[in-house]
Amino acid sequence: MVARIAAVVCNHNQGHYLRAALASLVAQELASDQFEVIVVDNASSDGTEQICAPFTAAADLRCVLEPRLGLAHARNTGWQQARAEYVAYLDADAIASPEWLRRLLARFAAAGPELAAVGGRIEPIWEGPRPDWFGANLSPFV
Repeated sequence: MVARIAAVVCNHNQGHYLRAALASLVAQELASDQFEVIVVDNASSDGTEQICAPFTAAADLRCVLEPRLGLAHARNTGWQQARAEYVAYLDADAIASPEWLRRLLARFAAAGPELAAVGGRIEPIWEGPRPDWFGANLSPFV
């Protein structure tokens, strides 16, 4: 069966975050045959492929190289490598909620073919105090 949705994770030297992102993807509520994970190694020097290796047994996960540095190049490589009908992007420093992919598919199914893109809630994970520049007025936008 061909996966219905591809989760594309573009990585440039964020291996210290990538493990948590991949762990959140292999823990999705969606049946594992319904999604694929594509990690795009965007000219990293952090051992992206080795970081991905332990996750390949738990999910349809593959790592592809994009030597041209830049998020646009990496994202384009990601969707071009996808075999699924839909593509979702997750940043390497993000953690997907367990229902993320299931909810995305449900939204597309409910809306029909005229829907081109969806977004969702983002909850920052602060590694320290919230930065001064991120005032309360910005909170509704994430």
